[in-house]
This record gives sequence, C-alpha cells and structure tokens, in this order.
Amino acid sequence: MKKALSILLSVLLCIIGIQAVVFAEGTKQGIVSLGSVTGAVGETVSVPVSIQNNPGIISIVTDISYDSAALKLISVTQDKSVWSDAAMTPGGDLTAQPFRIIWYEGLAKTDFTADGTLAALSFEILKAGTHTVSVSVSAGDTFGVNFDPVSFTVKNGTVGTQSASAAPETTTAPAATLLTVTSASTLKTTSAATATTVSSMAAAAGSGVLSLGKVSGAVGDTVSVPVSIQNNPGIISLVADISYDPAALRLKAVKQDTGFWKTADMTPGGDLAAQPFRIIWYEGLAKTDFTADGTLAALSFEILKAGTHTVSVSVSADDTFDVNFNPVSYTVKSGTVETVAETAVQETTVTSSTVTAQTTVSATVTSTSQTQSSVTAAVTTETATSVPESLRGDVNSDGGIGVEDAQLALVAYVNHMSGQAHGLTDAQFRAADVNQDGELSVDDAQNILIYYVTNTVSGKNITWEELLGINKPTASLPVLLKRVFHR
Repeated sequence: MKKALSILLSVLLCIIGIQAVVFAEGTKQGIVSLGSVTGAVGETVSVPVSIQNNPGIISIVTDISYDSAALKLISVTQDKSVWSDAAMTPGGDLTAQPFRIIWYEGLAKTDFTADGTLAALSFEILKAGTHTVSVSVSAGDTFGVNFDPVSFTVKNGTVGTQSASAAPETTTAPAATLLTVTSASTLKTTSAATATTVSSMAAAAGSGVLSLGKVSGAVGDTVSVPVSIQNNPGIISLVADISYDPAALRLKAVKQDTGFWKTADMTPGGDLAAQPFRIIWYEGLAKTDFTADGTLAALSFEILKAGTHTVSVSVSADDTFDVNFNPVSYTVKSGTVETVAETAVQETTVTSSTVTAQTTVSATVTSTSQTQSSVTAAVTTETATSVPESLRGDVNSDGGIGVEDAQLALVAYVNHMSGQAHGLTDAQFRAADVNQDGELSVDDAQNILIYYVTNTVSGKNITWEELLGINKPTASLPVLLKRVFHR
C-alpha cells in the first residue's frame, strides 16, 4: 500500500509541474546527436535522433531548431526497438520553434542505459543548400531513476541538397527508355535488362531493411508489433508478406502510421486470417522516391497461448520498386511476441497508462506556455448534464475509478488541443467532466487521480463535492495534499 501511494503521488507531482532535482556526481558524459542526410528539393528525408555513451536516464527532453524557410517538419517517429518502455511525446504543433520531444519512463526501477536511435525526424526540403538542424537538452527535465540530473553534450545534424548534376542520373535515362516501349515483348526485355543492372547496383550500395518489433504481453492481451523500414534505398512500391503461428496469435488489425509515408496508399489483405498476410504500400503518381526511415504500420495481435512466438516478414521482389520501376531489394528481420507473467503485465499496464498521462500533460503545458491550473478547453458543444455520483470519474465504464480514467481524460483533452476529435462517447465525456462545467481540462484529469488516491490508496472517504470544494487552482501543493490526506 505504501509503495502504491508513493507511485501515485509521483504521478500527481509530475502532472502539476513539480520537479525534484538532486545533484548527481560522477556520471559519465552522454551525447545526443542528430544525423546528416541529403536529398533533393521537394523530397522528404529522415534525420535520426541518437544517444551515445548513455550515463543512465528515465527522462530526457530535447528541443529541435531549424530554418523553417528551408525545412518543413513533417512528422516525428519513435524508434520502439531502442527504448521501448519509454513514452515519447512530441509537441503538438510541428511548426513550433523550438520543437520539444519528451521521452519518459515514469515508473522505471532502473536507469535506461542503452545507446541507439531514439526517433526519426522527417523533414521536407524546401530550398537548396546545407541546412543545420540543432538540438539542445533541457537540463531540468533530464534525470535518472533517483531524480539526479544527467548532462548531455549535443551534436547538430544537417540536411543538404544534392547537386543538380547528380539528380538526372536517377530519372532521365530510365524514363526515356520506358516512354519508347510499344509492345509487351519489348517491355519484358527492357524490364529484364533494367533489373539486372539495378540488382548489381543494389548489391554494391547495400539493401534496405524491413523489420518487425519485439513485444510482450499476457495470454488474452492484444499487443502491437511495429513494421519498420531502415536504410531505405528509395521506393514507390513495397509489398510485404506476414507469417505467424495462428494457434498462438490472432491478427486483429493492421493500422498504417499516417505520420510516416502519408502519401502512400496502404492496402492490407482482406482476410486477416490469411497465411501469409499481404500488405501493400504504393505511391503510384510519385515523381521522386520515398527515402525516409521509420514505422510503416502496426500489427495488432491477440495472444492465444504462452511462449515466444515468431512473426516473420518477407518482401515480394517483383512488386517492390522505385520511381523508375527498378526493383529494390530488402533484407528482413522477424519480430517476436513473448508472453510474460500476469503480475508483470499488470505492472506494465499501469506504467504505460501513468507515463502517457504524465508526458501528455508535460508536453501540453510546455507547448502552450501556461500554468497547469489555468489550462482549460471546451471540447464539446453539448449541454452539460448532471452525472450520477456513482458514474462521475469512471471514464472507461468499468465500475471503478483509477489511473486509466485520468489517462483517458488527459488524452481526450490533448487530442482536442491538437485539432483532433476528443474520442470520447457522450457518456464518457460526461463522466470525465467531473466538475460538470461542460468543458474538459487538465483539472478534470487531476481531480480524477486525486479522487482515486484519496479513496482507494489512502483509505479515506471523500465525495466529489468535498474534493471539488477543496481542490481550488489557487491552492498550493502542500496545502492541497494536507487537506486531501490528513482530513
């Protein structure tokens, strides 16, 4: 009970912006670096955000800056294969300068110490030149498991444009050849000659990598396996076949990552039970190759039995090609779905929910430059109605009030702030609007969490009216906690 109270108090402190800073000594110097890439004007390129010599962290906050007249930030994609337990929260406004990205593993018991790529920044190149992409690390928000601050040096990246003389080599000759094709036999001969030439070039240059992630869960859980592309040589079409043991896993859905290669049409096979299951990405009218690295889609699997289950992927060589219809080769890396003990799954679930709530609020408060107590937004035009005491705060309608209810309220609020639908049903919205003012705000999510901590964890008995009467935005944290826990 004491441990649970300590964890939930940490959640509350993060939500309302309190930071514990303890000076650390003797830590090694970490490095956060951005990659350097090239492309043509109008193309989208991927700049990796990497960490090296990692001294150990549970939180890191970076700010990205660049010339908005030269580059346009399209998306930010987390690399789940490196720090898979962290929640990554990029700022909602992609045009913000600087653009803030938060990685946070709020309930970690040990520091994350691995090196690797944390995320990929997708930029559209707007003008020619060599453009610097700068990164800085927020010292006050970057710390280890004991809240000791951790320092990082930084290395900036660049996005350069290719010279005009180099560009025609990939487009002019093959395009002219294709325009002169007048018969099926000629096309077949031309395609075979092109395939031979390009295959030789690909062998020298190295192939791309299509990989599936490694995830874990309990029997009966639904888990998400990412499908990612690395070392992308440039494509307009990619066809992948997914195979797995249907006695161990059941494919429930395939969801495209619309923030990455959003100009492509993704067409998953109609029968989710088919073996293998085919997924097609195709950008038929593209004038240039898609060359970014990142996550293409997520495969949702229900775990049917215990064990470590392989999810395999293969690439159809005949259907994977670039803008000039030259075949493009890929190596593949299979993924796994592993079952874990029930107790471990419960802890992971709470961690995920709690971290999402913490980081979402942190990013929202940062991007709006307002204090938590003053941030509110109307997320519906419906008329507020009275909610029964037994339902107020129970956003997920499971008959109880917990951390997940606060998380749902927070996610709905942030969705609205970023211009999206809040995603709640009418009944869920009324349950989340605990102060019944017809609006959804950070205060509502905070009050749900306080209600849960007070009644469930600390064993007190407080009504919503009593809680809302003492939880005024003007109350200081010590006074608020004293009133809630020592009444």
